[in-house]
Amino acid sequence: ADHTTSDLAAQAIQQVSSKECPIYLSTISPDYLTPSTASETKRKLQWKGSDSATDLSAACAGFIFALEMGSLFISHQKNGAAVIAAAEARSRFLNLEDRRTVFLFADAACAALIDRNSQESLAQVNWTSCSTEALFEPEILIPAGGAKTPLDEKCLSNKDHKIRMVDGVTISESIEKNLVSKVQECLLSAQEKISDYGFFV
Repeated sequence: ADHTTSDLAAQAIQQVSSKECPIYLSTISPDYLTPSTASETKRKLQWKGSDSATDLSAACAGFIFALEMGSLFISHQKNGAAVIAAAEARSRFLNLEDRRTVFLFADAACAALIDRNSQESLAQVNWTSCSTEALFEPEILIPAGGAKTPLDEKCLSNKDHKIRMVDGVTISESIEKNLVSKVQECLLSAQEKISDYGFFV
């Protein structure tokens, strides 16, 4: 496919907002190391104003991190609005010979407009809770292409520029161990109960 991450992000944002506002974009498959993919997205939207366009790199939880940042922004603005988006072009980083990862990742984008003064809101953000536990060496990573291991011929030959899973079992066990307790902790902090919710995603 010829699309880039910013192409996907721009298409998603066009579906939710025609007015210019800050962009908070989560991606771990940026168009470039620099400039930001959010700024490329803004350019493709032809938004000419000076509102910020910010990248976040938070993998699977990225949209929620972006939502939290956008919510904090508009909470300090009298007429605050922001676009929250997540976009990935992960197909560019797949090792088609690695059957552990090739079916896990694809290309997609989503976006939402949050506006504290909207009269047409379909939902509202009551609270968010984001945390990061960096206790272990990376279990899913692209080994090369960053400052630690810049790309060279050896990296390309070893396919170090492709997605690699070190230990999927560890990831699964960590989720099973921590996810339920983290949900319960968040609900307790918000003084709510699981029964207050109809479904979880």
